[in-house]
Amino acid sequence: MVFRFFCKVSLPVLFILFSSFYGISQTTVVRGRVTDNLNKPLPFVSVEAIGSNRGINTNNDGVYSLEIQGNYSQIRFTYVGYKSVIKSVIPGKEQVINVRMDEDNNLLQEVKVKGKKHRRYTNRDNPAVELIRQVIDHKKGNQPDHYNFIQYNEYERLQFSLSNLPPGLADKKVLAPYRFLFENKDTTKLKGKAVVPVFMEEKLSDHYFRKEPEKTVNIVKADRSVDFGKYLDQKGLTVYLNRMYNVVDIYSSNIFIVTNQFLSPLADVAPAFYKYFIQDTVVDKDNIKLIELAFGPRNNTDMLFKGKLWITMDGNFAVKRVELG
Repeated sequence: MVFRFFCKVSLPVLFILFSSFYGISQTTVVRGRVTDNLNKPLPFVSVEAIGSNRGINTNNDGVYSLEIQGNYSQIRFTYVGYKSVIKSVIPGKEQVINVRMDEDNNLLQEVKVKGKKHRRYTNRDNPAVELIRQVIDHKKGNQPDHYNFIQYNEYERLQFSLSNLPPGLADKKVLAPYRFLFENKDTTKLKGKAVVPVFMEEKLSDHYFRKEPEKTVNIVKADRSVDFGKYLDQKGLTVYLNRMYNVVDIYSSNIFIVTNQFLSPLADVAPAFYKYFIQDTVVDKDNIKLIELAFGPRNNTDMLFKGKLWITMDGNFAVKRVELG
């Protein structure tokens, strides 16, 4: 008797719960392509189920695939500069819906923007200068020799090219074996100039340093260079160029490039010779917040750099990355 009573009560309850659960969890899949009036694909169009927080964007080909959990019967397509489109869908079914979006011709009225006169650059009350002074003050704590142990990877590429070559030089008989070099000029390295690449060397290595007792170990993992065979003394050129090249230490006051000495943008006196501008705040791949700081010479005739610094925002004011030109 107890068993029969239990079955009569529980079966309808289980059936109702199962029916409700099935109704809530049904899946709707909608696929398709979004184009404009000229049948060109529209990338990054927002596609969302109305009434839900579920949405995606079309890819570069205007294609989308939206999966929805629940009884949603409409999806909306929105894109800046185009009229929104709403389409009905059948819940619980897999379906294809292609959409064509029309441009929104409601344009804003003309707005004129007038800028203020160019302000003269000054170090006084300049947040960029205050920032670089913090970097300079924290140099000692961020230099490699401040730490007891250091390990880092290095990728190094050294390229040597010729520019400003006299016209007709390639036609000289004595340079006939090297004519293939003149036939492969590069016009992308220097604006308005053609350069002739004659040497390139790449190296990948691991570096280890211990402060006490001092010990340095460098392990070359890969080494590759362009070999011109009998036409060039490859080994002699490698030795010569590596003697001219010096490791760049951004924290040093002076940086040697080939035979020239440049003042570092982090030298103690650098704010008197460089201009600094805060351009942006970014987050790098390691999820570290950085300030992007651009710099350039006050006087273009000085031996100075032009480039960017990426500075940490954690109070250490360390340089995470630098570009020098």
